[in-house]
Amino acid sequence: MSTVVLTFSACSLPSDDVAPQERPDAPQVSATPIVRVSPANSIADATPEAVASADEFSQNQYQDGTYALKGKYVSPAGPEALDVTITLKNDTIADVAIVPSLLNPGTNKNQTNFAAGINELVVGKSLESISTFASVNGSSLTPMGFQNAIEQLQAEAAIQ
Repeated sequence: MSTVVLTFSACSLPSDDVAPQERPDAPQVSATPIVRVSPANSIADATPEAVASADEFSQNQYQDGTYALKGKYVSPAGPEALDVTITLKNDTIADVAIVPSLLNPGTNKNQTNFAAGINELVVGKSLESISTFASVNGSSLTPMGFQNAIEQLQAEAAIQ
């Protein structure tokens, strides 16, 4: 059988009973609390505030959402407008809906033709990659109204 002897010693304050941190020659100790931050294990664990603040660090240039716009252009019949609804998701056009004008039969026909062909040209494309089309389904002026709506969308949806 072995015997182990443990010796304990106590520390005492200097004779002037001043705590070390109160002594002028002692190093200064900060009382800053330590805050432990750990990432959420899943999106379900994250608070709405954390999810919202994560959006601030997103690389997107545009805010996701559905935007109703009025694209304006001029035809031989005069000023025209095109009602355009665009849904953005991660800076990409997810959906486009066009409501043709009912005021002018010629304009209505061109806008209807344009509406029938624009989705296949823009859905799934980045908003930044969309430029003015020369003609869509035989409509050569309506694309200018659509481009006007795209420019409005870029201004309205831009993340500051």
